[in-house]
Amino acid sequence: GTTEEKIRPRIGQAGVTFTKMRNLFNGQELSIELRLRMWRCFVLPVLYYGCETWTLNASLEKRIEAFEMYAHCRISLTQKVTNIEVLNRVGKQVEVLHSIKERTLCYLRNVLRGDRI
Repeated sequence: GTTEEKIRPRIGQAGVTFTKMRNLFNGQELSIELRLRMWRCFVLPVLYYGCETWTLNASLEKRIEAFEMYAHCRISLTQKVTNIEVLNRVGKQVEVLHSIKERTLCYLRNVLRGDRI
């Protein structure tokens, strides 16, 4: 089995969590900073669950990045907007893919050192 079978449902579950909170994310009452904090607190843990053991390839990285871009600006995948433009609108950098790779390396270091997790 490949990790793609684990990653796709994880992205789907994070998308469901995001959709359930759509009213909060779309509302104009909350600042962008608060929306980003809520994104990090409620949606990302669903996506990150088990990511330490994932083996990523180029297509999975694109899928994860596309989910992050969609969640930040709710842009359809058929619209011609670059990822850089989306990140500039929100005022941030690519976060999810970098964090997944960081967590994977940390897990690998612990395994190689023989630490108990």
